[in-house]
Amino acid sequence: CKGIVDNGHGHNKYDIADLNNDNVIDLSDHGDRYVAGQATPKMTLGSNISFRYKDFDVSLQMNGAFGHKIFNGTALSYLNMSNFPDYNVLAEAPARNIVDQNVTDYWLERGDYLNFDYLTIGWNTPVRNKYISSLRVSFSINNLATITSYSGLTPIINSYVVDNTLGIDDKRTYPPYRTYSFGVSIKF
Repeated sequence: CKGIVDNGHGHNKYDIADLNNDNVIDLSDHGDRYVAGQATPKMTLGSNISFRYKDFDVSLQMNGAFGHKIFNGTALSYLNMSNFPDYNVLAEAPARNIVDQNVTDYWLERGDYLNFDYLTIGWNTPVRNKYISSLRVSFSINNLATITSYSGLTPIINSYVVDNTLGIDDKRTYPPYRTYSFGVSIKF
């Protein structure tokens, strides 16, 4: 897809490239189709890094995926809100809906991401008490940050709602949320 163009009637449509140069856009004959990417990442990453200095410790868990594409079905849905033809929630969207409902590579985005899954900082306090042998205080943040160029809510998706397919952000799953935890561990 080369972009979105006005169809001359106040609506927009996809400007699909004629890949086989027969002057006919026919997506059913495979002549104007091509492989635009893959949903399965070419590389995944997982790491747990821990540091300890005297009575302090820090743990960081990271994960990531690289070399895949995500079909941003959420953006497609919001752009095609037929109930609101003159209003759209996406600032970069055309003023009117797209009347062409073909699925194109217009909605494909790079799915690469690096996610800092959790960070924990702990302190083993010195204890001088005959009833308490150790005391540890910790603070944790889950889903600390995600570095990505994906414009959807999160690139960490698995659309199990739609036939166990990968690579489709279909607006049916809630993105991971950030949590903060404070912990105290006492050994008697």
